[in-house]
Amino acid sequence: MRFWLNFAVFASSLNLVFAQGGGQFVSYLQTANVKNEQLAEEKLGSLIAKLGEKERKSDRQFLRSVFNLTHRQVLKQYDQYATFGELFESGRYDCLTATALYSVVLSKLGYAHSVIETNYHIFLLINSDEGQILMESTDPIGGFEYNQERITNRIEQYKKDAAVVLANQAASGYLLFNEVSMDELKGLLYYNQCVKAFNNQQWMEAIKNLDLASRYYYSERIQEMENLLMNVIASAKLENAKESDEVSTTRFQVAQRYQQP
Repeated sequence: MRFWLNFAVFASSLNLVFAQGGGQFVSYLQTANVKNEQLAEEKLGSLIAKLGEKERKSDRQFLRSVFNLTHRQVLKQYDQYATFGELFESGRYDCLTATALYSVVLSKLGYAHSVIETNYHIFLLINSDEGQILMESTDPIGGFEYNQERITNRIEQYKKDAAVVLANQAASGYLLFNEVSMDELKGLLYYNQCVKAFNNQQWMEAIKNLDLASRYYYSERIQEMENLLMNVIASAKLENAKESDEVSTTRFQVAQRYQQP
């Protein structure tokens, strides 16, 4: 009898948790062509349920369990530019999608946290009763840090790394170290898919995702990609008339979307 009573209480609290973070999860799924949204919801629900069974002796101990179990249960194989949907379909992930997943899980569990974006990196800072905790999603061994001095040193190193990259770029380079909102994180998910399409020379797909990204997070990296995409399309060499017509249409759409006011 006690088991069923405890289970009912847990199920009730789980429903509340889903209500708190469900919008964020669905929003991120929208950035990918998810074949089975119900499967994704079930896998996330299973993860949250297993975490709910763990005893919370301290925030640090529990959040370490969150970090480790999420890696074991969902994050199977690193794949640059994997979509958010692929987390649940195949376990493939990258730094951005894994960070987005941790943000969803932390929101559902009621932990206030920040997502920090640098030029080539993204990580989480979680507020706990024992101080800040840093999570770096692609490092299953050393990606959970609670020592305050080491967190400070790590953040300073991120800033130095970004500055080195900036120093090696052209004068138009930019330095990023921003806290991003849930909506802005969605914009970054679209941006990554734009970069993937761009690398595959899928110009229309790149334009579509860049347009969606800019609606949620119009940042320096979006502006840079706008200029790059326009320049590449404008200089593209095509081999037949059909391809030429397609690129002419593409070039017009890019110009219409990104012309200066």
